[in-house]
Amino acid sequence: YLAWERVQEPTGTTNMDFEFNQNKCVTGDLSSVCSRNEVTPARTQGDVLIKYDLSQGGTNPTLGYHLWQTEAANPGATTSTARAAICEAGNKFPCWGKLLSLTGNFEGSINTGAISDPINPDAPRSLSARTFGEAAINLTDAGLFPAPGDPGFRCVNFGSAFLKSRSSDSFTAALKDFIAPIPVDITNCGKIELIKDFDDNSPSNARVNLFIKNNGATIGSKSDAADGQGTGEVSAFAASYNISETAGSNTNLSNYSTTVACIDEANSNVAVNVTSPVLTGGTRSGTVVVTVDSDIKCTFTNTLITGKIELVKDFDVNSPANARASLFIKNSDNTVTVGSKSDAADSETTGEKTVVPGSYNISETAGSNTSLSDYVTTVACVNEASSNAVVTVSSQVVTGDTRSGTVSVAAGADVKCTFTNVRRTFTIVAYVCETTGGTATLYKSNVALPQPGGTTKTTATSPPGSATAAQACASAANFTNQATGDIDARISIGATALP
Repeated sequence: YLAWERVQEPTGTTNMDFEFNQNKCVTGDLSSVCSRNEVTPARTQGDVLIKYDLSQGGTNPTLGYHLWQTEAANPGATTSTARAAICEAGNKFPCWGKLLSLTGNFEGSINTGAISDPINPDAPRSLSARTFGEAAINLTDAGLFPAPGDPGFRCVNFGSAFLKSRSSDSFTAALKDFIAPIPVDITNCGKIELIKDFDDNSPSNARVNLFIKNNGATIGSKSDAADGQGTGEVSAFAASYNISETAGSNTNLSNYSTTVACIDEANSNVAVNVTSPVLTGGTRSGTVVVTVDSDIKCTFTNTLITGKIELVKDFDVNSPANARASLFIKNSDNTVTVGSKSDAADSETTGEKTVVPGSYNISETAGSNTSLSDYVTTVACVNEASSNAVVTVSSQVVTGDTRSGTVSVAAGADVKCTFTNVRRTFTIVAYVCETTGGTATLYKSNVALPQPGGTTKTTATSPPGSATAAQACASAANFTNQATGDIDARISIGATALP
């Protein structure tokens, strides 16, 4: 739809030119493209000039249009004659092309009597006869906008419009009046954009690949999109579009729950329905409909499904009551400690820590009053969120001053790991040998160790029969479960009881 208004009734013909440009010229807008006068937009191939002509005293206008022609779009027009056959006036590019009729594809009229104009400035204003004209044009049927489905379909977008009048119906007639360009949004397409949104718990290096497709053809994409990034706004003819995301670098989509939502920014951000959503698996997707003049913005929101991990200390019953170990949970490269407990006693813990799915290093070091060399260490993990299923601990180190391992925490898992320290124990075997006459024989004697209760045992006088060394040891004075360290023993040779 277009219209014009003049201040007084014309005495001759009425000749108005409505120019529609794909570029726009806006002061201060770095994205605009201006001509040398810095007022009108720079013309490009396919810009449109619509002529609105009315004969003297007439009431039914005649409309036609010209298309801006460039040398690049007409490579075969290499002679003056060929160019003159394309240009309405002259024989050089760029130029306005020959007049094309709009007959049958428009309706237009002027006011034949006084009317009231309700539009500012100074509304309402009274307009005398033949000072207002209007027209409605079917741009698709006229061929200005290709129709979806046409082999040569393309999106056409006009971003600026201005009006001028001519002194006569001649195309080269002098310019009379000029109305400066205004921004417009005239298109046979809509717009669509796909945005990535990672929640605050997601790693800063999380990435996905975004796609906008129509019948399998990609019209917009963004590889390795970070939080807040997107495909950018792309023009799209009225149709259904598949929007999707796949995992990018450093990212496993199984660690995320996903939602998708779309709005129409050209229609007060009204919600747009997303059909056939697939929000699990390696590709998350949905279908959205783009209509003419719509401005669809869709967002895939990924919320990290966290896991939990806890490290527990277990000293066995033979361990001293004051035995201690320091516990640590760190990220895979040991640069960040996510949980710890200093000088943990038996059954103490780091506490349950919420973590990003991934690999974690668990370790213990000796605490106060404790040497880890006195202990045999094992480490085991279970997933309490999955019926205590065993979780593999890899890269185990269960000797030395630091005992450690690596465990994976999956999305939604609740991993509990335990370092179990069993106190090393020993058996002391005591023999008393009489060497009189050069022959060593076992001599029965009492042996006492300073254990609680004053434990006393008696050595054997001889090994039983053809006993092996192990059997001989079994018949001797055996003191089991002895811890490492210095032992003071008292032996009473030939006595039946200690003094």
